[in-house]
Amino acid sequence: MPNYQSKNIFFSPLSVSMALSELSLGAGGETKEQLLSGIGHNGSVFSTEEMHEMFHSLLEDIDQRTGVDIDVGSALYISDQFKPHSEFLKNMKEFYHSDGFTVDFSVKETLDKINTYVKEKTHGKIDQAVDDLESDTLMFLLTYIYFKGKWDMPFNPSRTRQGRFHVDAETTVPVEMMHQYESLKVYYDTNLTSKVLCLDYNDSFSMFLAVPDNHRGQTIKDLEKAISRQHIEKWRTAVSKRKTDIYVPKLSLKTSYSLKDILKGMGMADMFTNKANFTGISEERTFISKRLVEMPNYQSKKIFFSPFSVSMALSELSLGASGETKEQLLSGIHHNSSVFGTEEMYHMTVSLSISLSLDRKQRITEVK
Repeated sequence: MPNYQSKNIFFSPLSVSMALSELSLGAGGETKEQLLSGIGHNGSVFSTEEMHEMFHSLLEDIDQRTGVDIDVGSALYISDQFKPHSEFLKNMKEFYHSDGFTVDFSVKETLDKINTYVKEKTHGKIDQAVDDLESDTLMFLLTYIYFKGKWDMPFNPSRTRQGRFHVDAETTVPVEMMHQYESLKVYYDTNLTSKVLCLDYNDSFSMFLAVPDNHRGQTIKDLEKAISRQHIEKWRTAVSKRKTDIYVPKLSLKTSYSLKDILKGMGMADMFTNKANFTGISEERTFISKRLVEMPNYQSKKIFFSPFSVSMALSELSLGASGETKEQLLSGIHHNSSVFGTEEMYHMTVSLSISLSLDRKQRITEVK
């Protein structure tokens, strides 16, 4: 991510990819091709219809989860001056369970309605998703994810101690360190020179934490550059249980991004310009605007688009997803990247820069 090298990066691939997939329902021509390519759609593996069906199946599966509190969805706010195609609205509802609202974007009450909706859906974690909207907005697409899990092996609050967290080579901050001494899933990734720990939630979710081995010269920047989906998939089966002493920092992350440059860098440029083709939404000329980025004042109308991820504490992390294959997509909420663990270390203090994500829980036999 450009311009975020020294900052926390916290986002939900599922939230962003779902919003882009929803947009593709109304896109045509090169705009549609760019969107599909950007979210990893491979037409030789499955059709766009099957892709939307898979998102639908994923949402249905999430709705049936009982071991964690999880809410994933979207909402479509449409100007009372705008006439979208009925087929687009039907597909949004059918595939993505999208709520639909007709509003007047020229009045402040619409902002209040959107923010109230988001606050309710994220259980108060996001109380202001939007601070302004231009009066000529035609449509506002909102996606959200809320996740709150309970640890399979809860941390004992009485064992929490003050510690130091190394933000970078020069900066440390005081933090509360949670402590456990249990049989935990750990792994040392020699290819990444990094330690990996897997912490299970109830139901079928886990969190992977990964930290670079600074004793061998590895830094968080090295890990960020080298890590890939293949590494994370390997962790899922490579971790094994060992009696391990761990210290994990309590933390809270909150981020806000303008995605224009990021998405353009991924090849999705047309939707931000007057080349945008959204004739599947309406015959009126439309393009993506301010929620992703401030746009020049074109004469054509604007669609606002807000794929944001939910900011939460350590036990309330957003889900990740992949869209490259059917299996990856259906297990997408189990994509990960994050801090520490090792085959050889039995005492681990997570005091270096970290990254976080979730994965599907694996059943591991303990290594004695």
